[in-house]
Amino acid sequence: MNQPIELSCGEVRNAVPEYALGLLPVDERAGVARHIMGCRECRLELEEMNALGDELIDLVPDAGPPAGFDRRVLAAIRQAGGSWDDRSRRAGRNKRFVIAGLAAAAAVALIVGLVVRGGNGKSHHEMTAALTA
Repeated sequence: MNQPIELSCGEVRNAVPEYALGLLPVDERAGVARHIMGCRECRLELEEMNALGDELIDLVPDAGPPAGFDRRVLAAIRQAGGSWDDRSRRAGRNKRFVIAGLAAAAAVALIVGLVVRGGNGKSHHEMTAALTA
């Protein structure tokens, strides 16, 4: 049986963002988990990353329209004598893709910023405040 490879704190800290998002391959994930179980500093780093992720999720506005909105819009279109055509559907679909792309880009930029920030001394709360502002 293969002996598990012990990871250094630096290797684990570099992997923490991907670990927190569940993006690490299984073998790497197991090594990070094993290290975090025994290393308080790396465990705190992971906890900070998870807390920051929770704070970011809280910043995302509720995207759902109010109940009955679609029925009211379609009724208004029918009353005005208009119709729901393919261009309107494509525009709505494109808008959703743009919004999803922007959200993904913001998340990637945040993760890259956290990984690259190294030792600039800013806490995740300061970074969150800057993002909020």
